[in-house]
Order: sequence, then C-alpha cells, then structure tokens
Amino acid sequence: MNTYLRSRWRRPLGLALILGLLLSLVLPLAVQVAAAQTSPTAVVTSPRLHIRTGPGASYASITTIGQGERVILLGRDSASAWAKIRTGTDVEGWASTAFLDTGGALRSLPVLERVQPQVAVAPFRLNVRNAPASNATVVATLIQGEIVNILGRSSNSAWVYINYGGGSQGWIASGEFTPRISLAGLPVIAAPAVPTPVPGAPTAPPLARGITGQAWAGSIRVNTAAGNDHGTITHLREGEQVQILGRAAELPWYYIFFRGNTLGWVDSANIVTSASQASIPIVPQTLPVGENQTPPATGGPPTTPTGPTATVITGRLNVRSGAGAGYPVVDVVSRGDVLPIVGRDSASKWLQVRTPSGRIGWVNGDFTRKAGNVGQAPVESPSQQTAIVEAGALNVRSGPGPEHNAIATIPRNTVVTIVERQANWARIIAGDVNGWVDTGFLRLVR
Repeated sequence: MNTYLRSRWRRPLGLALILGLLLSLVLPLAVQVAAAQTSPTAVVTSPRLHIRTGPGASYASITTIGQGERVILLGRDSASAWAKIRTGTDVEGWASTAFLDTGGALRSLPVLERVQPQVAVAPFRLNVRNAPASNATVVATLIQGEIVNILGRSSNSAWVYINYGGGSQGWIASGEFTPRISLAGLPVIAAPAVPTPVPGAPTAPPLARGITGQAWAGSIRVNTAAGNDHGTITHLREGEQVQILGRAAELPWYYIFFRGNTLGWVDSANIVTSASQASIPIVPQTLPVGENQTPPATGGPPTTPTGPTATVITGRLNVRSGAGAGYPVVDVVSRGDVLPIVGRDSASKWLQVRTPSGRIGWVNGDFTRKAGNVGQAPVESPSQQTAIVEAGALNVRSGPGPEHNAIATIPRNTVVTIVERQANWARIIAGDVNGWVDTGFLRLVR
C-alpha cells in the first residue's frame, strides 16, 4: 500500500517539476518578446550607420548597421540629435537620429544624456560673430566639416551660440550645420548688444517700400527665420496679399508683413511678385517676428553691395553650378543685373556670384562689367560645394546615372557636400551617405 501511494504521488510531482522547468525557460523569452513589441522602434535610412559609444560623432564606433534594419529605441539625448538603440544582435549604442525613421516616437523617449549638441559646419566657410546679428563683428571663420558644440540659441532661433576651437564661443546663423537638430529645447542665451553704428549711419536696417506679392498656393508656412528648420508662426492662404520688406542674405526667403499685424519669413518660391530681386534689400534675421507686430522703422534707402560686383552686359546669362560651361544651369540673370562677387577661380575668368534670386553660382566674367577689386574675392574650389536638396525624397545612387542602383534616399532640405561631378550628376556626402544624385534636384548654397 505504501509503495502504491508513493508511485501515485510521484507521477504528478514529476509532471509539476517538468512544467515548472519549462515555464522558467519560456517566461523570460515571452517577457523579452513582449517588451520588444511594446518598445518604440526605428528603421535605419542610411546605407551604413555607425553605432557609437556615446551621443556624438567624436565617440568611437562600435559597429555599423545597414539601411532597412529595425532597431529598438531606448532613449535620447537632451537635443534629440542622438538616440540610444539596441540592434537585432543585441548591441546597444548611440546613433544619429538624422538617419533613423522614428515615426514620431523620438519625443516620447526618456532623456538619458544631457548634452551640448555636436554638429559639423555645412558651408565652405562660416563666420562666427560676437552677437546674433549679421552686422556684428566677425571673430572667427570656420571651415566646412569643422565640429562645434551648440550651447544655446537666440530668442527667435535665427542664431545659435557655439563652442569652437577648444574653448572659444560665438554666434553662427542657424541652419548652417549638419545634421539638423531641434532648436526648441536649447536654452535662450542673453546676447550682448550689437555695437552702436557709426554716427550718421542708419540706425535701422533699410526696408523695401511699396513692394507687394501674393501667395501662389495655400498653407504656405511663415517662419520665425529664413529656412525650413525654424518654427512656424502661421500659414498663408492661396492668393493672400503680403508686403515684402526685405530678403535674407544666404537663403532665398522674404521678410514679409501681412494681415495688418504679422511679421515673418517665407520661402520666396511661394510668393508671386513683379518686383526684381535686386530691388529688395537684404535685411538681418534679428528683426521682430510674430503676430501683433508693426513693421520696424526703416533706416534709409536700400543698401548697395560694398564689395566687388559684376554687371551683366549680355541679354541673358546662364548661372552655373560650377566654374565652367559643362556645369548645369542653376539660374539665369539679365542685362543690367548687378551681382555681388563672392568668389572666383584662380584666373578670375569665372566668377562666383549671388544672383537676384539669392542663389550662389558661377558666371563667365567675359559677359560682365566688373567693378571694385575682384582680386579681393577668395579663390573658390568648384570641386567642393554645398547644396540643399529640393526634392521631397532624393535617390542617392551607386553611380552617375539613373541606371545605377539607389543606395539611399535623403529628405528635402538636407545639406550636402558636392565632391565630384560628371555631366548632370554629382557625388555628394551627407553624414554617412556617400553616392551620386541628379544635380537638377539640388540648390547650390555656396
């Protein structure tokens, strides 16, 4: 009888032990799967993305992952420029959010690192000023690719305060670096006063008078500063009338007044006007913006270029993306247009100019009448230039032509560096992306 009872209880006890062992193995796996399913994820958009030991390009690379790979998002830095991720092989590290499609999940992630965002200079040369204003004193000039830390921003986010050169500080225009980051979370830095103008000089920037335009489509953004990466004040309605007060120096954006109480910046491509670009003065991006505003006081007639200029003496003159007739046409200027000279080739035959529409490009100097000391313009290398993507999503290909495979796509307004050209194709670098694009979808910046 005892033997029978022992045998009868031994069977259920053995089954219970086996069941418990299985549960101990399966439950942790189920918890991991459930966690993976509920954790936010992102998809890699770069063909080769570095995973680093910390939130910045200066940190060591642990490994690389390819385009299309899905990763788990664990957290972010305070600037949302870098995200801590876990790969499919359980490698944890930091990746640039510029090359991750997060599906809007970035803001919901916990902040794991308080950082000063680290970015690279995008233009060929970039002035650092002692105050957030285009007429402030230049204290240094940075070169393309130089790494700086962003410490804060101006109140209207048109300028950012940086640390450069191992310990120096100054101001640069926002939008002149890569990768793009959100400026909203940066602290507002109290800026020093801009030096008082020379006696007799205008005390306020010159503004255009009587120049009107209208929005050619609806839902056109009016921003706090020139450029798509700034905050939006409101939207223009289709056909809405605006008063054009000025334009930006580096980007083709208008400073406008409309609805009787609103000031802001709008992409000039979205405004129809009969006025020539040359008649619209360049104004600083520190002017007031927002609703319940009145136009700033004018400070005299529109200014004229102070450096060397080239006046077009032929009926129509092509402006090209490089110093030579083989480069694509990016703009056309007309007889009588006065073009500020911002660069030249070593022989001064081809001149790098700013067109009335705000574009930077090259013209054959033989078709212009030059004024001023052209020799003071810097000799620019057309082999490396900066451009902005104008397509909604631009394919980057493995070779110069549509027959080559697409290796990546880059979004509109991405700043790229052109390092090589073949006919209408250019090899560009944008972060970890290196490949060929159709130059018809690029707008040359510098």
